[in-house]
Amino acid sequence: MKDGTDGESFPFKLKVVDLGFDPDGEAQSSCVVEHVEAQPAAPSTGKQRATGRHQITMLEVLRTVAPSGTVNYDDLVAGYVAKMPKGDARDNRKRDAKRALEELITKKLAFMHGEDRVSLTSLVTSGDEGWLG
Repeated sequence: MKDGTDGESFPFKLKVVDLGFDPDGEAQSSCVVEHVEAQPAAPSTGKQRATGRHQITMLEVLRTVAPSGTVNYDDLVAGYVAKMPKGDARDNRKRDAKRALEELITKKLAFMHGEDRVSLTSLVTSGDEGWLG
């Protein structure tokens, strides 16, 4: 907080707010920060990290398309597909993207907001409430 005392902690949670539709009929949303009374549970001491090329690529795409907010799930998957080369056999890039994102969420490196919005967990800390650090 500006002009606040150093070392103080202010618990917040991130909330997605629907803004309506743009002139093209696409849904618009934003994020707001809400103050909460209680502190979240302490984060685990073992820092998780992305492993394997799929998780690392998904995390790179998420950092690029949503550095300080949320991104639509389908747009994130499309970004991953565009970044990964197509193999010679069956195209599994969408499947790989979804699996990599699920693994990042399990490791608490990514965070789902509802069913269609994703953000970096650096914006949120432990818990399912969407805590901001």
